[in-house]
Amino acid sequence: MSDGVTSILTTLGLNATVAGVVATAVILFLRHTVKTGIEEGVKFGFSKALEEHKEHLSEALEAAKTSLKFSEARFSKQFEALVALREYFRDIRPRKRFPDMEWDDALGDIADGLSKYYDNLRDFLYKHEAVLPTPVLEALENAMYCADEAQFEFDWDSDTKIAEPRQRAKELANDFYESVKSAVEKMQQTVDEQMPSRRV
Repeated sequence: MSDGVTSILTTLGLNATVAGVVATAVILFLRHTVKTGIEEGVKFGFSKALEEHKEHLSEALEAAKTSLKFSEARFSKQFEALVALREYFRDIRPRKRFPDMEWDDALGDIADGLSKYYDNLRDFLYKHEAVLPTPVLEALENAMYCADEAQFEFDWDSDTKIAEPRQRAKELANDFYESVKSAVEKMQQTVDEQMPSRRV
């Protein structure tokens, strides 16, 4: 390259030595200019890429913060729902009325209270339905169905003036109880899975 520049300068009438010096200076100048241009281009490209990366990280961090806040709020509401559901479940299990009380007798007591349990469960769902996982909702909806159907499975005893549950009412009461129990277990599992220190 230097020889080519020298020959051009010689053609223009410069002495060969001067032409060689000028050619070297031109080449050094061009090298420096090109090198500086490349360095500036790389710096600019790197700075731009770095700024874009910082902006992307900042957006990702904000999204993660928002997601974490949402997760914390959801967990808090689900924990609250679990506590309320456990309390509800405790209330539907009848106490022993006599020493040799059998589960069939308990089912009669549950059947007698199904109208109240239905209303209480409906109130629970009004308050907590939005944060309940689908399996929990399905179990509780089945419980409500059983409670609703059981109301038509009673016989009126004119002597005692008490509505006595038929066997079908007791079967529905058992299904109701098992559905609520299943919902409690599923809700507990949902909460436990969000607590890393606790193993299910």
